[in-house]
Amino acid sequence: MAQRLVVLVLIPTAAATVLGGLRITESTVSADAYGRVERMARLGNGIAAFAQEFAAERDMAAGYISAGRSGRGADELQAQYRKTDAAADQVRQVALGIDDSFSAEAVRDARSVLNRLDTIGSLRSTATQSRAPALVVVEKYSEVINELIGVLDGVAQGVADEQLAETTRAMAALSRAKEQVSRQRALLTIGAVQGRLSVEELAALEASRDRENSELNAFLQTATLPQRQMFEDTVVGPQIDRARVIRQQAIASANATGGRLPRSLRTAEAIETLTASMTAMVDQMRTAERNLGEELLKRAGDEKSSAQTSALIDGAITAVIVLLVLLITSIMARSLVRPLRRLRDSALEVAGTRLPGLVERLRDPQAAAGGIEVEPIDIDSTDEIGQVARAFDEVHREAVRLAADEAVLRGNINAMFVNLSRRMQSLIERQLRLIDELEQNEQDSEQLANLFQLDHLATRMRRNCENLLVLGGQEQVRRWNQPVPLIDIVRASLSEVEQYERVTLRVQSDVSVTGQVVNDLVHLVAELVENATVFSPQHTKVTVSGHLLSGGGAMLQITDNGVGISPEDLEQANWRLANPPVIDFSAARRMGLFVVGRLAMRHNIRVELRPALSGGITAFVLLPSSAIAHDEESTGQDAPLSPDPAVDQPVTSTAWTPTPVAAGVASSSSSGTGPLPAVGGRPSSPLGRRDGRGTGPQPTLRDSGPLPTVGDGAVPPPRTPSSTGNTGAQPSVPERETGPLPVTGSGGPRRPPADQTGPQPIVSDTPQPLGQPTLAARLPGFPSPGRDGAAGSPPASATGPGDDVLSGSPSGASGSERTVSWGNGEETRPVETGGRSPIFDAMESEWFQRRSGGSGGQSWKSPGDAGWQAAQVVRQPASGGVTKAGLPKRVPGRNRVPGAVSQQPVSRPTHIGPNQSADRMRDRFASLQRGVHRGRSEARSGLGQAGASDEIVPPDTGGARQAQGDTERGESA
Repeated sequence: MAQRLVVLVLIPTAAATVLGGLRITESTVSADAYGRVERMARLGNGIAAFAQEFAAERDMAAGYISAGRSGRGADELQAQYRKTDAAADQVRQVALGIDDSFSAEAVRDARSVLNRLDTIGSLRSTATQSRAPALVVVEKYSEVINELIGVLDGVAQGVADEQLAETTRAMAALSRAKEQVSRQRALLTIGAVQGRLSVEELAALEASRDRENSELNAFLQTATLPQRQMFEDTVVGPQIDRARVIRQQAIASANATGGRLPRSLRTAEAIETLTASMTAMVDQMRTAERNLGEELLKRAGDEKSSAQTSALIDGAITAVIVLLVLLITSIMARSLVRPLRRLRDSALEVAGTRLPGLVERLRDPQAAAGGIEVEPIDIDSTDEIGQVARAFDEVHREAVRLAADEAVLRGNINAMFVNLSRRMQSLIERQLRLIDELEQNEQDSEQLANLFQLDHLATRMRRNCENLLVLGGQEQVRRWNQPVPLIDIVRASLSEVEQYERVTLRVQSDVSVTGQVVNDLVHLVAELVENATVFSPQHTKVTVSGHLLSGGGAMLQITDNGVGISPEDLEQANWRLANPPVIDFSAARRMGLFVVGRLAMRHNIRVELRPALSGGITAFVLLPSSAIAHDEESTGQDAPLSPDPAVDQPVTSTAWTPTPVAAGVASSSSSGTGPLPAVGGRPSSPLGRRDGRGTGPQPTLRDSGPLPTVGDGAVPPPRTPSSTGNTGAQPSVPERETGPLPVTGSGGPRRPPADQTGPQPIVSDTPQPLGQPTLAARLPGFPSPGRDGAAGSPPASATGPGDDVLSGSPSGASGSERTVSWGNGEETRPVETGGRSPIFDAMESEWFQRRSGGSGGQSWKSPGDAGWQAAQVVRQPASGGVTKAGLPKRVPGRNRVPGAVSQQPVSRPTHIGPNQSADRMRDRFASLQRGVHRGRSEARSGLGQAGASDEIVPPDTGGARQAQGDTERGESA
């Protein structure tokens, strides 16, 4: 048995050794051949460098001879001798290293180089000490150079590398072309110094030019495309062009005048220019020649290294083959323990594949309750190996049992979360309803503000309960049936944030989200905004912007100026958002991150955190196209609204496009389907508490005629609980003594008023700033929404108890708030002004400042009193006919009130309101028109409601239910 194993090992080992030895020998021979080529390439580079210096010596010698072998040219010639000798020494060192291991031709070339180098001394003596003419000396120098350059053709001998051979031939051709240019430099120097060219010199110059062109053509045909490109990029420039022009001019002049050169080429400056231009051309060609030499040397070195590496690899392969033979023998010897290998493989499979798969399945509590069978290892023997297999099966079963217990425990914890959350939600909803009742019946402003804060805290508690539902794996039972505008969703989320007043909105208003995504998106945005406000300084703003994407989806950006996150933590947070893990201890520490990831995964929403440019973090929320309502979906009723918790500060907002959400003109009931105006100092949500209330249909509106108005361009503001006396709405909040009530922006939290009864169109004596388009503006029959400017009302002076609510004239104190009723005259209301306008800003100090007592009962007069009395008699304005559209034509000055324009020059007020663009003012007046239509429709719909109240606004309430603020109001503030 042992002999058979030995024979089995020796035969394949010997075969592998022989084959490996052959491969190693071949690679070694190839490496030696490329090593010789590398030596020859070094010799070629040395010869090229020597030819460059020797040619320069030749040109100097020619000039020295032409000048009569005297002058300072001797010193320059001696300096050039030293450079030439240094280059010759380098060539000798390389040539002496070429021994008999090289080819016979290479040895012969090396000896020829050494012999030519030995003749340099005698050639110099002929140039400087004899009377030989310059042309003869030039020819002798050229013979040495040409013979040395001929060695370059044999550099690549001994290897079958075509690319290497082509590079060698290209380099040799370029070297010969460079030599011809240098030769032309010598001949032109002779002619310039002498002032003429002899017949022999002219013939030599023309022949040298022709050989240069021939060698350059040979180079271009032999060189590769990168080599040609390198040459064209190197040998270029104005000096090259000048050298060629001088050469052509000299040849043409010599041919025309019998060898005499023009005076422009015979001056010292012309000779210097000629020498510099020709030398620049030679130097640039030398640069290209050096590049080719380095490429040749690198190619030879790379091939040598490759051959050596191949030899090493062949040796390694031979060794591996021998080791494989030994390994195979070992495997055959170990075939007796094959069942043990099967046991090991099965154990690895259980640990790496089967057990993790079972654990993944056991994450479902129902699967864990049903039990999972464990597949035993496929070893049926009863020996020790079989016993180990059975023991491992028991370990496997125990691990699966523990995983199942953990899954059941996780399911129980989730059930506890859901149970506790449902109970807490029920209690919170009852608490919210109780708070609503207390708010509706409370008249004390301080207590009402406390109730609003309590309402806000309860809303935030409800969000925490929803977090428990998400942790428990439950989804919202209620869903919205209609699309909801994205800006309303963001506003709803702000009602669940503590520091909502620090949030600035820049959300595109014409984007709507499908109903099934609304609740979860509100929750998701609230978590991100809450995180942004908590982890950023109190004095900074948090910006929420949103817009449509070209791909059909939408994007929200929540940016704060906080402390930021380290790159490692940011990467981990983004991974958790993209892959929400199973609930564990980390989910308890970062519950918001876990909740956002779960909510985003439900609707295929992508959430990513990135560092903001100004510091802090920007959260990107990418809504897919399926979550965005299309035009046909958003043409129906909007999502119903309901009240929201109270807050104390406004939220600024900037809408990018005209938003179909309005305030300051009319208000819908709590059962309407449009966004409702906000209560001053109290956040509101277009989605309310997401409790399913307020889903009734929108009442049909009909136009029954114009509304009565007071003042120019007044628009009826929304009805308030204080004016209606309605017990189903929140009571008014008294005006602050230190200034105006907080104003909610178009993106800020708001609280809609409750159901209204009776027609109560109330208009202001002050021009109403244009507000956002209301719900009525989105219904059929109304103009399309435009960009609005409704903002919170400025501080209004209280009316006295004896005010005439029909005429609006004060009988007690002078004030800026006027009330009027119409229809059945059963209900009065205060006037709420909207956002700022240039007129309001200019006249605020006179109209809307609270006066220090004592002046309320005084009467005042103006030059327009008589005119107003006349205006009461003549109510119909004079017109100049009607237009084609049926509108009256205005005649300037015909309707002016007598005395309204003073005869004396009146100085203009120094204070002018803020500059307004034309587009902005056009949007304001368009919104005013839409507000008038909406007020009429609201008034007509209110005619059918019963229970109008005769209650008059208390003197210090000032209309606490302020209209929703607009974008321009938020920006100017």
